[in-house]
Amino acid sequence: LRPESSPNLHPAEVTAMMREAVTLEFLAVAFLALAISLAQASDGIRDPGACSPGLPCNTAIESEDSSLLQQKLQQPLDAGAWSMGHHTQAIASSSTDTPCSSYSECLHKYKSGVLTVPVQETLAQVSSSYSCNLTDPASNGCPLADMPLNQSTLVLPGGQTACVDGSAPFRFQVFPGDSDKLLFYFQGGGSCFDYETSVVDPQCMTETVPLEHDGIFNRGDPGNPFATYTVIAVLSCDGSSYAGNVTHVYAVPNTSETVSVMQMGYWNARATLDWALVQMPALQNLVVAGCSAGSLGTQLWARTVLGSFADRVSGGMSVIAD
Repeated sequence: LRPESSPNLHPAEVTAMMREAVTLEFLAVAFLALAISLAQASDGIRDPGACSPGLPCNTAIESEDSSLLQQKLQQPLDAGAWSMGHHTQAIASSSTDTPCSSYSECLHKYKSGVLTVPVQETLAQVSSSYSCNLTDPASNGCPLADMPLNQSTLVLPGGQTACVDGSAPFRFQVFPGDSDKLLFYFQGGGSCFDYETSVVDPQCMTETVPLEHDGIFNRGDPGNPFATYTVIAVLSCDGSSYAGNVTHVYAVPNTSETVSVMQMGYWNARATLDWALVQMPALQNLVVAGCSAGSLGTQLWARTVLGSFADRVSGGMSVIAD
């Protein structure tokens, strides 16, 4: 397509069309690559609308705070239907070296043995969070109204939800706020798509790590537009960008053994959305958002989330894929 071959069009129009064609071609290639990656992590997805101590330092989450590592290494807070946990986890250098300054650096040092757990005093942190187990009849469905305002509550939905290795349960996170404003959030957490990236050197979160009270989750920041929103976050732990519905069985090289890797991101997101629909019958505003791998989940699930709430939102609905 050239200006001289299109006499009925102004040259500027032809140039704009050429640029648009190049952009569309680039997007097509990008979405094809994404589709191939998701196909490897999913099987029988019913709703297309809809890092662990092996993580190297060059992953997408390397800017996250090292305090996440402390939370990651804590025991789950799911004893009983409702509980309040206070756990201290110390992570420090086994020598006199300066402790790590980022989440991924801590993971790298932990993997290489520079950091040991438990250790002395440096970088100790006390973390507390409420927890509710939906599989316990005594939980009464984990009502949003019973959760402490602006505090973090972790909900274990059970069912077909799972994390990568199957040993850690999936949990979603809730920050209760205004009952008519919802931020439905997909956490980032990398991607796992084969034996190497899932088992040998995991490139995704393999168990849930709660979100920190910072950024858009900082309830006390007057500049935070979501400070009063109820936040319901689908936490990342299966490496499928919330599209997986498959259990992979990988052969361990040079042995007769196999290892199973569960990628149930679809069910993790579905369980979180189902609970949100029960708890929030009428909304003024709805925002669907996500970061990094959670941005892909946001784009995959936006139509489903918006459609599910459409008849109960009286104000605006937005999607933010970061």
